[in-house]
Parts: sequence; structure tokens; C-alpha cells
Amino acid sequence: LRVKLAEAFGFCWGVERAVAMAYETRRHYPNESIWITNAIIHNPSVNDHLRNMNVRFISAENGIKDYTCVEEGDVVILPAFGATVQEMQLLHERGCHIIDTTCPWVSKVWHTVEKHKKHTFTSIIHGKVKHEETLATSSFAGTYLVVLDLEEAQYVAEYILGRGNRDEFLKRFSKASSPGFDPDLDLDRIGVANQTTMLKSETEEI
Repeated sequence: LRVKLAEAFGFCWGVERAVAMAYETRRHYPNESIWITNAIIHNPSVNDHLRNMNVRFISAENGIKDYTCVEEGDVVILPAFGATVQEMQLLHERGCHIIDTTCPWVSKVWHTVEKHKKHTFTSIIHGKVKHEETLATSSFAGTYLVVLDLEEAQYVAEYILGRGNRDEFLKRFSKASSPGFDPDLDLDRIGVANQTTMLKSETEEI
């Protein structure tokens, strides 16, 4: 039997920071109702520990979160992946105490797509369409298109070079693009951003 150990393993510093902030939130607010908008990270034991600390998770059905249970004055933790602009606005208007544990590297990507929007560039986001971080990032973008991998990036490149079918393109990216996305107009000026948990080398290739 040969056991191989990774050279490095565990949490990245952004996740360590988010988890520490989440634990500290319960100590700082010992009696308040505390909610979290998503799993703090993709780690069952950490999320179970938060549940044991009476931190409640916002329920979701078909990707739509139910915030009706959150009341004015409640404490709401935003996870390491961040939250959408719409979620943050809703919580602010409801008068919640927001604890933002968003990883600074994720925030940096948000600044990138905001620059794209300011200069009327389309953001090509390398990520998974339904991932919490990509949903948050796309909410900060103006016009955007999410590509999963090099194969999808190549498909987009072929379209830019005039070797694609418009109807097929729109069907393929119907759930991975901003409302009203027009590949004949919106692929003229582009910038690239990513879901920070995707492979950096693959993002660079894209």
C-alpha cells in the first residue's frame, strides 16, 4: 500500500479568514438570530459546526433563496464566495447586521468586472454558471458570458471568427449570459475574469 501526501493541503487563507469571522460572529452576538446566505465553504464539518452554534442557513428551492424568515436586526453572514448585489441590497434594506466574509481575492474579481462594465467591455467569466461565486461576480458585471472550460472558450472564439451559428450559440449560453446578450455585438470588446476556485492556468489559456 502506497500513501501519497499532497505537498500542501487544508484551507486557503481566504477561507480560513471567513471561517474565523463566522465563529467570531456568534461570540460577538451571543443572543441574536444569525443567518448565513450559503455554506460558508464547501466543507460539511465546518458547516455542521456552525449549525451546532445555532447559525441558521437560508433555505433555497430551485436556486431561489427564501429570505422571508430574516427579520430586522438579525445578523447575516455573507460566505467566502460572496453574495449577489441584489442579496446585499435586500439585506441592507431589511436592516440586518451584515458580516461580510467574502474572500478579498473574490472582491478583486468584482472590481475587475466593474471596470469592464465602466469601459463597456463584455466580461467573459471562467466559472460554473450555478456556483455561488460566479452568480455573485456576474451580478457586478454589465454584459457577461460565462464559459466553463477551454472547449466552450474555443466555441466562443470560433463564433468571433465568423464560424458559428447564432441560434445555436444563444441556445447553448441561454443560462450563461446577461439578459439580451447579442453575440454579434457583445463579443467585440471583451475582458476576462474568473471564479477564483477554477484553475488559474486554464483561465490564462482562455
